[in-house]
Amino acid sequence: MSATQSPTLSPEELNHDEGPSLVIVSAVSIPFALAVVVARVWARHRKQMALEIDDWLILVSLPLLWATAAIAIAVVYVGGAGKPLAVNMVKDPNMLGRAQLCLVLTEFVYGTVLCTIKASILLMYYRIFPTRSMKLGGYVLGGLTLAWWIAIVFTTIFQCTPIAKAWKPFMKEGKCIDKNKFFIGNSIPNIVVDAMIISLPVWEVSKVQVPRSQRVAIAGIFLLGGLIVVISCIRLKYIVDLLQAGPQADFTKLISTPWIWTVIEPSIGLLCACLPTMQPLLYLVFGRFITRATQDRSKEGIITIGGSGSKQIERERVPNKDGPFRRLHDNDSAEEPVLWPETYINEQSTVVEHMKGDRGNSIPLGTITVKKDMTWAESR
Repeated sequence: MSATQSPTLSPEELNHDEGPSLVIVSAVSIPFALAVVVARVWARHRKQMALEIDDWLILVSLPLLWATAAIAIAVVYVGGAGKPLAVNMVKDPNMLGRAQLCLVLTEFVYGTVLCTIKASILLMYYRIFPTRSMKLGGYVLGGLTLAWWIAIVFTTIFQCTPIAKAWKPFMKEGKCIDKNKFFIGNSIPNIVVDAMIISLPVWEVSKVQVPRSQRVAIAGIFLLGGLIVVISCIRLKYIVDLLQAGPQADFTKLISTPWIWTVIEPSIGLLCACLPTMQPLLYLVFGRFITRATQDRSKEGIITIGGSGSKQIERERVPNKDGPFRRLHDNDSAEEPVLWPETYINEQSTVVEHMKGDRGNSIPLGTITVKKDMTWAESR
């Protein structure tokens, strides 16, 4: 019997459908993830750097994220996600079982893709900051992430006895755990570990002396990383709503919204893992801003010959490029500015301003300025 023939379904129930939103989000996440990973690989090639373990883990994460999105699209068409359960049961009673099967598959790939993304970020941290504290923190958080993933896999497999009852809702024998409590139980540790991963490099970054443009870029990366925690909390909120709705909750209707955030979370996580490696691409897009911000740095430590002897000099006093002086700067190259330090380095840069053309052999003592910048970092 068709849904339109049922006298028990109201027009609101017949027309309610949140499935298209899940389909759109999932469909967008597929090319989005591909573009992010391609940009990361291109950036590594641009810098003539071989792919490291963290890069390969991101490549592994890509098909896992695609699988998460593909299952989300499938559950709308074969499981009726987004529509009231009553409507689905009238149209096809098997829709509920197919929706639960898609949920079981999502539990596997969702947990795995988050695990590989977290591992990639931790390895990238250690590659950038090869210190003992970063190594120890990476081991601890990596161990917690691995334990979290193992717990999800085993709980997903053995959530019902017999196992097939997880996607066969009309099986009378056997029993299952409360799935909503399971989702809450894996969401809370996930949020805590994410917050710890975000805060892990704060101490190391605070010790690195970098220009203002790099500080802005690093701050942006941390803010984006914080967005992962926010998204996880939003997902947890909708899962709690499912729990509060009780065992008789409309599963297919209420599951679509937390499923949307289940797709968004690894997509943004992938972006957070790749953004610090995209220095060449970011410079290509925002190069003018980065160069301007890099050159507009602190003027302490300027040494003048024949001037006032002050340690600082007004920018207006320095002639521009159209004047009688030419400014030589290490950051004029489009290849060199770095938004995220690859490792600790000891770098010196010197700016010399001198007069153009033949001005004779005398030295204009009042107009020669030498500026030396030093960045100290440690490599082990």
